[in-house]
Amino acid sequence: MNTRQVLRELSGGHPADERRVWFSLAGPDLDPDAVTALTDIRPSRSWRRGDPKPRTGLPYRDGAWLLESGLAASDEFHDHLDALITRLKPSWSAFVELGQRYEATVDVVICCREAQGPLIQLLPDVAAALSDLGATLSFDIYALPADGDVGAPRMTFANTE
Repeated sequence: MNTRQVLRELSGGHPADERRVWFSLAGPDLDPDAVTALTDIRPSRSWRRGDPKPRTGLPYRDGAWLLESGLAASDEFHDHLDALITRLKPSWSAFVELGQRYEATVDVVICCREAQGPLIQLLPDVAAALSDLGATLSFDIYALPADGDVGAPRMTFANTE
């Protein structure tokens, strides 16, 4: 059994836990079309500085280019990271260069349905890949009621690194 298989076995968590992982580039002068042209990878979402935010209509302060892992919310955290890196690999050198010019981030959102959430551990190859990209790893972890009662109190830990 390799290390990734062991992590999947140890990850635990509730069957209804949800995970989302994405890579983003952001900066005041970032042109999402230029990133797409350079990498030949279509973003999951993107916007330019000054574009209106969908919910508020307020303008974005920065341009951004985001690529999600492409996996289902029920897939394990480690699988999301592996899938995201695999999606970036065809244009890896371009993303390394872009990570030096813009703010690069890998965002992880985990919604836990029980007191003990999943195991969160980075393997050396994943940590090295994020370092190559110049990416900050950011976590939003939410503890939600196991029964799905959205009115129940929640404990939130945001942007811990």
